[in-house]
Amino acid sequence: MKMKNVLSTASRRRIVTIELMRKRAEHNEGLVSDLEELALHQEDLEGIGPILGRTCGKTLKILLLQNNIISSLPYSEMKFFKSLVYLNLALNNISIIEERSLSGCESLEKLDLTLNFLNVKALPLLVSNLAEIKSFRELYMVGNPCMGTAAPNDDLDHEKQWDESDDYEESDEQKTISGWKYCSKYIIAKLPQLEKLDGRIISRSERIKARQRLPEMEKDLAKLMACDGIIQVENEVSNSGTIHSPACRVQMSDESVTRKIEKEKRAKANQPHYKGEAEWEYDQKLAVEREREREQAGILRQCNEGKWNFTFDEESNPGHLLLKVCLPRHLSSTLIDLDVHPTYVSAVIKSKVLKLVLPAEVKSESSVAQRSSATGHLVVTMPKVNPRENYLSPSCTVREEPSKRKLEARTPWARQMMEETNSCVNVKSIVNRPDLSKDQEQHIVEIITHRKEASESNHCKNEINRISIDSDSDEPPDYV
Repeated sequence: MKMKNVLSTASRRRIVTIELMRKRAEHNEGLVSDLEELALHQEDLEGIGPILGRTCGKTLKILLLQNNIISSLPYSEMKFFKSLVYLNLALNNISIIEERSLSGCESLEKLDLTLNFLNVKALPLLVSNLAEIKSFRELYMVGNPCMGTAAPNDDLDHEKQWDESDDYEESDEQKTISGWKYCSKYIIAKLPQLEKLDGRIISRSERIKARQRLPEMEKDLAKLMACDGIIQVENEVSNSGTIHSPACRVQMSDESVTRKIEKEKRAKANQPHYKGEAEWEYDQKLAVEREREREQAGILRQCNEGKWNFTFDEESNPGHLLLKVCLPRHLSSTLIDLDVHPTYVSAVIKSKVLKLVLPAEVKSESSVAQRSSATGHLVVTMPKVNPRENYLSPSCTVREEPSKRKLEARTPWARQMMEETNSCVNVKSIVNRPDLSKDQEQHIVEIITHRKEASESNHCKNEINRISIDSDSDEPPDYV
């Protein structure tokens, strides 16, 4: 069953997605709207898709798509790349160029089609597409069936080959196996703005000779396109199982994708599992059903399984009881189930039960639950059945009527004692003052005066010492 899912995933059409673009846009901090260069090589892509062009087609200048299995370039996908300068499509499965597929790339200067499957039949459409782009300068076509293979005299100078080939006719073996020998000359003649072909600078004399032979080459090209020999041989080579056939490349790519998916699954199996939103919602549903069944069965217990911080408030809104539960800001409200009863509150938060006994009886049908958009905290406002219940705390009652409540709480004998102590008491009458003679009183006054003068003298000495130590001037301080 797992193998079937893996193969079905690998068989889907793989195109450029936003996630892949952000992954490859690390140099631009993951921003894709203003990308100028993007490398998507070796991603087993079967097509470009519409997302890439619509997202950053106006700003993209360099696009590297080599070593994928892209088979076509539709005009609906390529028309967005107005600023594209360099397009690399080497080692792909491109076998034909659709009409006007590249003409939308107005700024294209360099195109790499190395080791694709463009035959002679696709050559006129490719040339007509590139001829409309005035800025085009460089083309790579080596390794395509239309370019053919190396001949014994290819190491000679190209101009000498033109002079020696007076007889322009090719043998059937050259047409079928070696492709079209003068394919490069045809490209040079049809693209006057081209400066480099397969990395070689095009000389002026070579361009003149190619344009002179253009009528003959066009006639011969028409004969080759009418002949089925090349197509037949190419199909035989493709079915032979070589690594250069489109079918073989697709098979290798699917196997590579399958191995990547299996490797990712093995890596995920060894990592800790983090629940997604769907799994949390499923666990929440089961927890709510289990708790409500317990309440119906009469099983009530006060608990806080999630260890949420909560507070009760009866002063902010008189006549109401407010319950505030501190919840995470990004916790989804779908994971909160609240049930208010007259004497208790039952809440299931992220599959954890919070059940609290209320300090006052409330009207459950009129209660309102709200969440703060800034902090995410849950606030439940519950109107009291008796608005004045718990209105005054014991401390407030004592502050309002202290003497009255204290006297009423005491016995008659204690009340009488307190009333007597409240009367004014003369402290001087408690201790009798002894009688002193005038000489004794004069002696006491002299002693007190002497002690006072001695204390003041010591204080002056300490002050003089402090000033002499702290002062930096040589002049003596003034005393008053």
